[in-house]
Amino acid sequence: MVRFVNSSGSVVTASWRDTSQSPAQLIPYFQIYENETADQETFSTHEWVITDTNNNVLFEYTVQTTASNVW
Repeated sequence: MVRFVNSSGSVVTASWRDTSQSPAQLIPYFQIYENETADQETFSTHEWVITDTNNNVLFEYTVQTTASNVW
């Protein structure tokens, strides 16, 4: 599991990068509101991308083998 913490001051979108497609595609999963957290079940090596409301990439994270809080 990965925990996303939104301390950006605005709403963000968490998307999973589907690397099984060529080219890789971002699959939006959920929004995280200001000062909120979101937990997501996932697998090691999965890639997550956090974007703002204008689709600017704010943060990218590749899941490790241990639990962690990110961003």
